[in-house]
Amino acid sequence: MKQSLKWNEENSVCVLHSLLLEQDYLTQDQIIELTGLSRTAVSETLKILIDNTSLPILQTRKPDSKKNYYYCPFSFDQYIKYYLLQSIQLTISNLKAIPVFLFRLESIKEDSIEKRHLEKYLRINLLVTYYYNELADDINTIWEKFQENPNFKLTLTNELKGSNLDLENLVKETTKNLQPVEADTLIKIKQDFVKYAMETQTAYGRNRELTAISHALVIEPNPITQDYLIEFTKYGRSTVSEALTKLVKFDAVEIVKKSKDRKKYYKTKYSLIDYVIIRTKASIRTIEGIIMILNDNFIRRVQSLNVDAKIKKNYLDFFTLNINSYKRFSNIIEIYYTTIFDKLEIFL
Repeated sequence: MKQSLKWNEENSVCVLHSLLLEQDYLTQDQIIELTGLSRTAVSETLKILIDNTSLPILQTRKPDSKKNYYYCPFSFDQYIKYYLLQSIQLTISNLKAIPVFLFRLESIKEDSIEKRHLEKYLRINLLVTYYYNELADDINTIWEKFQENPNFKLTLTNELKGSNLDLENLVKETTKNLQPVEADTLIKIKQDFVKYAMETQTAYGRNRELTAISHALVIEPNPITQDYLIEFTKYGRSTVSEALTKLVKFDAVEIVKKSKDRKKYYKTKYSLIDYVIIRTKASIRTIEGIIMILNDNFIRRVQSLNVDAKIKKNYLDFFTLNINSYKRFSNIIEIYYTTIFDKLEIFL
């Protein structure tokens, strides 16, 4: 099951989950057998995971063996909680970065549809970020309540329900010591924002280009051409073309034809608010799909195995813990984003 490990590198997810599954000291050979990855891939991935000081992957040797053994002291629910906290930590940077982009927009002497569209997009992001970070202080308490009572249902505090963010004051306080960027332009602000989004949201390979192209499209109020995206992102024609093909296939982008113009134009299929809502619903559907697979596939397959009762129980406990952890995660996302969408009414 692929998850974001900055978190979205498949080999890291495979190796990490083999350690989470076994909850034991494993050799490279055992990890190779469990994951189906090559020796080189496993070796490189273990180095990445061990060097990641925020995620405790331990390497040791046993007294009677010269081999290296690897171990993850996390249980699966601890891993999911850690993943959730990491996701929140990534959004914290937005509280500092987005006000800077809004400050730069305010500083340029231009009044255009493009500028107002980008300003609205940044404000929506800032508001979502602010309320999402309200979760950070409570996550440990919330997780403990889930562990104490498997049937616990998260509800929002009255403070969060009634709170309203003063966007103007947040931007003002964050940027009070800044000076306008010399010779700043709207296109430069757009390019810097897309670069920032790409660097903070995606770590590996072709996903970086896809992130850049999708953000370049969503911050534009009007359809744009492939040539514009090539110039804007500085990517080659084949890279931009491949990304656009994928986005159209994902039903996130549509092709627009203009009268007496042979060029293809591209635009996002959804409004800024809808874009946020769709991404959230997609996350919840993904989690629901994982839970269904765990129930219908893995749990049933383990139950049918003719193996030692203790081994069977360990695997059943692991997959049950998976299911309960994902349910908690889904509950948290759904509750908080339902509230955030209510706050977004000011942009409608």
